[in-house]
Amino acid sequence: MPHMPPQHTRDWIDVLEALGPLMAVIAVLIIGFVQAVLQRKQLAYNLFDKRYTIYSELGAFFLSAVSNDLQLDNAAVDRFRVGTAHAEFLFGQGVIALLAEVDSKAIQLALVNSKLYRLLAQVATASDSPELLALRQAHAQLVNWMFEAHERQNTVFHGYLELDTELPWYARLEQYMEDLLERLDKMLNRRAEQG
Repeated sequence: MPHMPPQHTRDWIDVLEALGPLMAVIAVLIIGFVQAVLQRKQLAYNLFDKRYTIYSELGAFFLSAVSNDLQLDNAAVDRFRVGTAHAEFLFGQGVIALLAEVDSKAIQLALVNSKLYRLLAQVATASDSPELLALRQAHAQLVNWMFEAHERQNTVFHGYLELDTELPWYARLEQYMEDLLERLDKMLNRRAEQG
């Protein structure tokens, strides 16, 4: 009678060999998920960087517009326009409206500055000239508007310059469940009142 080899019993090595491919798939899925999260965060940081560039460009323009007496010219306005040209792709209507308003007022201020500079260069003693008084008043109003717009800048840009404001998934799930329960409660209360 031939001798039969003993049957091999399953031990923990065989279990690990069987679970190996499953563990590899799980590891790949975890790595993929982490990669997706990191890429989304990198996109958010890149967007923040582009938005902050426009925010700082606007702040620098405000400072140059109000601190350089009669020095704001069309070249400064053009630099501002180039620096903020792509804002419409990065911001909502509030920021775009502010930038358009600043652009309009900046052109007016550059024009007033130019006229004032020419008038002062022509007539040094005409301090009571009606045209000079009107230009100085327009200049003061435009500079005051620039100050006020600079104060509004943080408020208008605030929602666009925040990082990591997204809640973790478990907090979002909890918030969703609370909202769902509140809606169900309201719906049941309405039905109870109707019936």
